[in-house]
Amino acid sequence: MKLAHGVTMLPTFMPVATQAAIKGLTPQQVESLGITLILNNAYHLNLRPGTKVLDEAGGAHVFQGWNRNMLTDSGGFQLVSLDKFTTITEEGALFSSPFTGEPTMLTVNYHRTRVERD
Repeated sequence: MKLAHGVTMLPTFMPVATQAAIKGLTPQQVESLGITLILNNAYHLNLRPGTKVLDEAGGAHVFQGWNRNMLTDSGGFQLVSLDKFTTITEEGALFSSPFTGEPTMLTVNYHRTRVERD
């Protein structure tokens, strides 16, 4: 499969970098293993490091030091697992941070333009 940051052969192993890091490995070590696609989580990236940090860094790819393909899931699992912090509206999912209580609205457009930005 040809994506914006190179070719990823399918099926593939995709390590999880939920909060913009694969624990215990540098991006260079991950790439040396032949990994061409990693998975982030929009909900967790929105909480930590946050969109301000990601924007200032130039996007998730730059922040993570990852030049290959990246898939960012919608954070949909959190709709169920963190339902006590979530309100579903016509606009999207309104989350309250479990850390600060600060509200964050995740919509399809927010997810794609803010968290997944190159």
